[in-house]
Amino acid sequence: FDADGFITIKGRAKRFAKIAGEMVSLTAVEMALAKIWPDYLSAVVAIADDKRGEQILMYTSNPVADLKTVQEGLRAQGYSELWAPKKLVILEELPVMGTGKVDYVKLEEMSVSKVAN
Repeated sequence: FDADGFITIKGRAKRFAKIAGEMVSLTAVEMALAKIWPDYLSAVVAIADDKRGEQILMYTSNPVADLKTVQEGLRAQGYSELWAPKKLVILEELPVMGTGKVDYVKLEEMSVSKVAN
């Protein structure tokens, strides 16, 4: 909110996952991941989960990334287990748009095949 009471949205409105009834900011997860591996690009998307509603799928360009390091890094930053990705996909390069921003539409399309795996 600014001084006049107006709201400024600084990210995408649908960048949340609903996990076990809790809303988890995907942008905040990505910012925490950037602190774990600042030299690599990482992005997350929400995918369906039969037990918990949704879960987080992580894409990264870090060739040696692993979920244990992610979980420990998030815990060290004060985040709960809900914020930890449950699946990890390593890509040589993450898809980006012409502006250089992550192409979340492409990642979500790619995630459809990862749900079954």
